[in-house]
Amino acid sequence: MIIDIRNLLKQAKRAWRIFVRPPKESRKFAVLDTLPVVFERVASCSTEKQPKQVAVSETRHLAFVSCMEGRCVQVFGLKDLRLADTLNFDDQCVEVVVDGDLLFVTTTNFGRAVRKNMLYIVDIPTLSIVGSVNPEGNWSKVIAIAPSKDIALVSNWHTHDVSVVDIKDISNPRLLQRVPCGESPRGLTFVNDNKVLAACFYSGTIVELTRQEGGEFAISHKTLPFEFPKYGGNLRDIALDPHNKDIAWVSNLGRNMAHRYSISRKRIEGSVMVGKEPNSIRFLKGRNNTLLVSCRASNTIVVLDTEKQTIVGKSFPTGSMPTGLETFQGGFLTTGLNGNTLEMYYSI
Repeated sequence: MIIDIRNLLKQAKRAWRIFVRPPKESRKFAVLDTLPVVFERVASCSTEKQPKQVAVSETRHLAFVSCMEGRCVQVFGLKDLRLADTLNFDDQCVEVVVDGDLLFVTTTNFGRAVRKNMLYIVDIPTLSIVGSVNPEGNWSKVIAIAPSKDIALVSNWHTHDVSVVDIKDISNPRLLQRVPCGESPRGLTFVNDNKVLAACFYSGTIVELTRQEGGEFAISHKTLPFEFPKYGGNLRDIALDPHNKDIAWVSNLGRNMAHRYSISRKRIEGSVMVGKEPNSIRFLKGRNNTLLVSCRASNTIVVLDTEKQTIVGKSFPTGSMPTGLETFQGGFLTTGLNGNTLEMYYSI
């Protein structure tokens, strides 16, 4: 058995930083008590164990929840959150993304050694699996679909790379390459068909991947960690601003912040303190400059005005550890990872 000493030392250092002596910067966060409640809960239901992420098909009026320990994707009616179906898988379901009438699902067994991870493609009208492929990384997580619908990207947490999958033929998706990235890529977003941004959790960097003339992707830029060489936190999710294509917003779980990143200038140009452990971020559909941030340890969704770069409100308290987040016209859904819940909120 080969022991990776460097990896063990990294893990020991992180355990010390998290459980023994956390950096003082990690204990700073916004005081949310005086913020107005601008979203109320209108529906709630129970899910299988460890609901991780939620995706929405507004045209089909359905919501899809990946349940890790439950090893399934549950399907709920978007109107009343009534359970409609359950799709069972062999391993833990990590992420779900809806693109048109297709649902993309990643599964993994979270083994430390490289084992079988999968990307599945589900036809939403029939709720049947129509294609699958092994991304060949380890701890496969986030999925991003190119605007042209020709490729899907899958982030691989433990192998520190991104898998590029050809999905032109959904019945026969093919792995094209694995692109080295920062340490533990967690957030992925397409800027356009030829440029991708990855938020890397442990390296604390934002990595730009660009499609080359031959069609392959390669790193074209990598930032320094936030506030290097000080403790920079952990970059987790990333979302392109729909109203300003030069800006992406990034959640920093370790520093309790949301960062404003300029794509053309390749740097963070502003940071907003939010609640504890900001996780998923999504722009609210139909409302300009409104970014929602799920704050796991605060049990709330924080509302951020991206133009003013300030927090302006919060949701009614959520279930335990709000992790997954997806918006629809006028509201959002969030999953409670510890409480096994799916909740629906509308603006007041």
